[in-house]
Amino acid sequence: SAAQHRLGRLLGYAGLYDYGVLIVALGLRGTAGLPTAIWLLVTRTVALLTMAAGAAAIRHYMASDEFGRIRGAVSRMPWAVIALIAGGFGLAGLPLTAQFASRWALLQLVTEADPRWTVLLIAGALGVTIGIARAGQAAFGELSGSPVEREPVGLAVVAFALVLIGVFLAVFPQLLTGPVAAVILPLSVLEP
Repeated sequence: SAAQHRLGRLLGYAGLYDYGVLIVALGLRGTAGLPTAIWLLVTRTVALLTMAAGAAAIRHYMASDEFGRIRGAVSRMPWAVIALIAGGFGLAGLPLTAQFASRWALLQLVTEADPRWTVLLIAGALGVTIGIARAGQAAFGELSGSPVEREPVGLAVVAFALVLIGVFLAVFPQLLTGPVAAVILPLSVLEP
């Protein structure tokens, strides 16, 4: 994802990396793998929705998703750009995003099992982070091309709400403990 030049491809590769993280969590032996995977699945949804909302808005209003053609998007669509960056950083598992706590728990579990996997997970997160930073940088500067209308209030509210949910879950990750336990409890009584 670090080498992409289009928002759609960046979103695809970031989502693919995050899907791989989910598979790693499911592959962990012991009782901690499944709760961590469910936790990752819930927070992944928030990050994907946030990034996709930002990317879709930018693509629609800028009439392109190429990095070279979205210059100046932040001046007309600040919340869409913030959603793109916040969602992308969430998929990378960076601090102050919904996925940070679940990703940190996964890294601890994986390190106990085999530290080499930890290095691969961190390398993947670094690739996503670089790609998102490049996309964010491309959205700044002078507006390229013809004038672009401002983002509608509804879009700004949705983007703001998604970013706020991600930050709220990052600050209070314990709010997901109950829902994750509610999913795990029925699965624990099933016999192999």
